[in-house]
Amino acid sequence: MGISRGLNPRGYTATMKIRYDENFADKHGAEAVNVIRKIYAQIQNVWKLPSLTTSVTLSLDKKIDAVKGRFVASNIDDINAAATYSTEATNINLMFAYRNDSRGAVCSAYPNSICDEAQYRIAISEYLNNVLTTSQNAVWVTAFNLGIMEDYQELGAERKDSKGQTCSGKY
Repeated sequence: MGISRGLNPRGYTATMKIRYDENFADKHGAEAVNVIRKIYAQIQNVWKLPSLTTSVTLSLDKKIDAVKGRFVASNIDDINAAATYSTEATNINLMFAYRNDSRGAVCSAYPNSICDEAQYRIAISEYLNNVLTTSQNAVWVTAFNLGIMEDYQELGAERKDSKGQTCSGKY
């Protein structure tokens, strides 16, 4: 096992605040917070995998808030609008959105922003198909906030990890 080239090998402990937009609330109704708790549990499971050589411990701000607005991960104006909800007290501000299970960019974040000003500590993850897929996207944007970058370089190229091994696409 190698050490992730994007993270400090001593690991990170970060606070996370989760919010969700009006589309997510419309999709899930009264179950919105429960769905988010299921997604968060999956995020935690991924960060605890023994194959990860750098530890990531996330503590969740217990209150999950609904916010006004409808956000799309691929729209920079939406990312900046969602950033207005970021706070200095939180390392990662994760916004869940929903856009009819459409393909395209379903998550976005500012890279390596965990220690930047609050406005850059934002990540948007759109709900896509189910809890598992959404949690995988949320892990990806959280990793991006932490500074973990993809090991592959070209879109469509065979994906290999930092040791040159072909990626299987499985955890």
